[in-house]
Amino acid sequence: MVPSISSILQEQPDFKTLELRLWEEAAKAVRAELTRVLEALDSALMAQRPAGLRHCGWKRRVIESLIGRVEIRRRRYREELATGERRWRYLLDEAVGLLPEVTVSPGLRDRAVEAAVRVPYRRAAAEVARVRPDGWGPSHGAIHRWVCQIGEQRIEREAGQVADLFEDGVVPPTSGDRVEVLFAEADEVRVALQGSKRHRRPGEVLPRRRARRGEVRLLVAHRGWERRHPGSAEYRLARKHVYGAVAGAEGFWRGAVLSLHGYCALEQVRYAVLNGDGAGWIRQGIEYLPNCEFQLDRWHLWQAVKTGLSEQPVAQHQVYGVIQGSGEWAALDAVLRQARQGASGEQRAAVDRLHRYLWENRDGLLEYRRRGLPVVVEASWRGLGAAEANVDKPWAERLTKRGMSWGRGLAPLVRLMSLDRQGALQAWLEVCGWRAFQPEVREAMRTVVRKSRGEEAGGWLEVRLPALAGARSQLRRTLRDVRRPA
Repeated sequence: MVPSISSILQEQPDFKTLELRLWEEAAKAVRAELTRVLEALDSALMAQRPAGLRHCGWKRRVIESLIGRVEIRRRRYREELATGERRWRYLLDEAVGLLPEVTVSPGLRDRAVEAAVRVPYRRAAAEVARVRPDGWGPSHGAIHRWVCQIGEQRIEREAGQVADLFEDGVVPPTSGDRVEVLFAEADEVRVALQGSKRHRRPGEVLPRRRARRGEVRLLVAHRGWERRHPGSAEYRLARKHVYGAVAGAEGFWRGAVLSLHGYCALEQVRYAVLNGDGAGWIRQGIEYLPNCEFQLDRWHLWQAVKTGLSEQPVAQHQVYGVIQGSGEWAALDAVLRQARQGASGEQRAAVDRLHRYLWENRDGLLEYRRRGLPVVVEASWRGLGAAEANVDKPWAERLTKRGMSWGRGLAPLVRLMSLDRQGALQAWLEVCGWRAFQPEVREAMRTVVRKSRGEEAGGWLEVRLPALAGARSQLRRTLRDVRRPA
């Protein structure tokens, strides 16, 4: 390698191009060695093949991997089945877990999927292409297809686990962590949905249609707050757990409970508080979370008060005082009725909407720390409202920017994004990856290694020595022992 590196160093103008060229040469050498080892393994498997397999020639296979394109020639066998039918078999593919009709390695596929949960598909394809030494990468359509396949497998698996939990009472394994107080916040991201396309006839002007909207529902659970570092004045959520899904209210909360079982021991939670904007699907979560109470999100609450009493600042302060004080509905109702009497026509309708909104969420007006809780309120507890920040950053940025609209790929992507936020995406990709090496691979590789070591160690002795010919003697026996490889 030293002469080749020296020659490459003389040809390159700077260190960046030098390391890129070295990376290409190293990947090229690794590909050649991998091809040699796989073909040697195929030869060893031929010697161990079961009876009834007939060798019928060779067939080439190409695998796109992180180190580039790997090409191998492996043997093809024909097997006679008991039914009289015939089928083709490739012992090398079966031994190392190569799936039929798959041309991309699991490492390359996993890298593409991990990128797609964070950035758009085209950018993910570009990121994967930059990893490869030859600059080739899968198309954005291929990455979209992989995301749909892997995400739908996860959705199908969780559907079975939800049925086991809520219909058969089979509790999934938990993390075992004991949590007395569980903080939960729910919100949604509104995304554009793809509609049916109508082909325009020549000269026809199609009317502009509003995009259909769908919801991605999210739950952020945590165990409290902690300082970012010991001397910091800023706080962050402790042991944050994020779950997202595209489903109805019942389906979402059942999936959320299943996900929370892997986060903590739900049966040991003494108190849970659910923060949200008052939507019906959010309030339904009270029925699923243990010992749960609802709190109306402070940001949505104050925005509703400002909108409903935009022309009456005195009434705004009175409403603030009641909510931050006793939180009694009778006092709040009196303030709103007085504000309605002094409002104009349009403003009166706004006050009525505010009155109805507060009435429907009257059980969540009082801040959770000022209620009679079954647990001791700790000094480190802070106000709720972190769902908006968790929605805007990773989820809205990935799902709503740059004119995106979604079809069947939305739900699988959301499931994989949830796994990524939980730190479980890599483990699921391992489950959905290629099959593990079969037991016969180890024995065949031992044969390959022994053969290669024999060639390296004793190849220079595989020559004819005149001193070894003739009658037997102690000298000739010693020379023959030296010649024989260990």
